[in-house]
Amino acid sequence: MNKQFKIQGKLEIIIPEKCINDKVKAIIEGLLFHSVSVSFAPAESLYIGMGEYEPVELCDEGVISVTERGAYIAAKDERALINCLFLLLRDVVADELDFGNERVLLPVGCRHIAPPIKRRMVHFCIVPGVALSTYQKLIRLAAVLGYTHIVLEFWGTFRYDCLQELSWRDCSFTKDEVRLMLNEARALGVGVIPMVNHFGHASACRVGYGKHVVLDQNPHLSHLFSPDGWIWRFERPDVRELFRQMRRELCEVFGEGEYFHVGFDEGFSYKFDNDSVRALADYMGDVCREVIAAGRTPMLWGDQFLHEETLGIGQNNGYEGNAPDAETALTLLGAIPKESIICDWQYVVRKDVPWKSAQFFAENGMKTLICPWTDAAGFNTAMLTAQNLDCYGIMHTTWDRLFSEGNVNTLFYAHDSFFGREPRAQRVGNMIANAALLRRIWQSDGSYERSGWGLSDFKNNLSM
Repeated sequence: MNKQFKIQGKLEIIIPEKCINDKVKAIIEGLLFHSVSVSFAPAESLYIGMGEYEPVELCDEGVISVTERGAYIAAKDERALINCLFLLLRDVVADELDFGNERVLLPVGCRHIAPPIKRRMVHFCIVPGVALSTYQKLIRLAAVLGYTHIVLEFWGTFRYDCLQELSWRDCSFTKDEVRLMLNEARALGVGVIPMVNHFGHASACRVGYGKHVVLDQNPHLSHLFSPDGWIWRFERPDVRELFRQMRRELCEVFGEGEYFHVGFDEGFSYKFDNDSVRALADYMGDVCREVIAAGRTPMLWGDQFLHEETLGIGQNNGYEGNAPDAETALTLLGAIPKESIICDWQYVVRKDVPWKSAQFFAENGMKTLICPWTDAAGFNTAMLTAQNLDCYGIMHTTWDRLFSEGNVNTLFYAHDSFFGREPRAQRVGNMIANAALLRRIWQSDGSYERSGWGLSDFKNNLSM
């Protein structure tokens, strides 16, 4: 019979004071199935101890050691320590849950935690009509699953002071409500990254849904956009100043941080010629330098820097590239500072390792985040690409299908990939297990709206 650390009745956890707060406590109690009375004592260094623990030497990002008498965790920093704690407690097994006789088990063993991907990001779109509690829940789930950073892109849902039409009046979040989302991440040691798309997607909507957050409210602001409303008229000084104000407001709410995502993808209707290429290149460079001057690293989508000729491939090859030709791709890429980070999104590259797009960015001296979506084979090649090229990290994109077709379960798939486990397919049994974990880390207090993933989340995510 496998050896186990049995926990029953009471458990004292020794943990650094900086790592413990009400949200961490709630997750710990939930992962223990609310079966024991947990108390906390301060640790004097970066370790966590339970029961009669035995310290183990730290040689990687973290170490988790469980004996029959206790458990010990050590890590290189506070964020890694919390990640290791959640990794350990996810393995808790409920042995007996009859009231008054509860007992849970942890399997004995020692694990050195050395995830091959150091920066593990996820990109969430904050879309109209989805409840605040849903985003708090998503952020908590991402933290428990080992993501290090979360990018938040507001699709007409952040109430700016600089221009009220930038948000839908009837379904957007106040700055205080946004702070509640951010507090969820910070309490769990996850970095939060603000995002504003500075080029395409000026409608703050997917192209197929036909909405425009500004023009559907005030058509007299049409001068800020291309005639079709899809592209910002970035050559106008008032548009550039509006973006500066938007960035300032977001950074004020988000607080200190390392990055700012400036978008720049899918400029489908932009009219490319010699003058407009130069104008876009200068604009991209200016925005990136302004972000750097403000103390953050700019992140940009990679599609405007790619063309089939730059990758040495033919058409219909599975790669996404929106530059009109190879010369334009190289001109735009050459205009941005080398400190910038390219977010290389490719969703159906199922065989190439490494991705030809990532190879192209590496050869041009750019730091690159590899960005998969829902395709399992594409996620596998993304992971291998990130490792083979020693890329900056992974950024998992979720877009408008997060709650449809069980795609929220790709977060669990990503977690398995990050930590060297065999990724679980999106089968019913795994989705049931994923739902069970969600209940352990998120207490709904009997509210239908706060529990699981609501029908309104599916409906509004599909209609944004």
